[in-house]
Amino acid sequence: MKKAVDARDTAALGAALTAAAPFAPDPTWNEGETGWRAIAEAGATKASAGDFAGARTSCKACHRAWRERYQHEFRERPVPEAANAAEAPGALGVPGAATISGLSGARSEAEPAFGGLGSRGAGRGGS
Repeated sequence: MKKAVDARDTAALGAALTAAAPFAPDPTWNEGETGWRAIAEAGATKASAGDFAGARTSCKACHRAWRERYQHEFRERPVPEAANAAEAPGALGVPGAATISGLSGARSEAEPAFGGLGSRGAGRGGS
């Protein structure tokens, strides 16, 4: 997703969010308005309509709702094959990933989880 966001490519961002929607690491995370799937699908709809700012609002809402718990419980979870395919070279221009750290693949210390949110998550109790 980071490459799509960095490029402000709403088509690629919509595809990435659509691919991420079914991959809530815990089925209970799909419950309610702040559910993983609901947020990802809302962002995908906005991105597909060319609304980059609206899609980013959905990204930020998901990160607020799930980042801390995700990083604590699921950081090393293997990426589902469909998510790998969505981020394969040629799909979004992102290499396939070994873990689901933010659905943006393996990351370096310089690259924040959930790609592109800067250092806001750094230093926050295990984030």
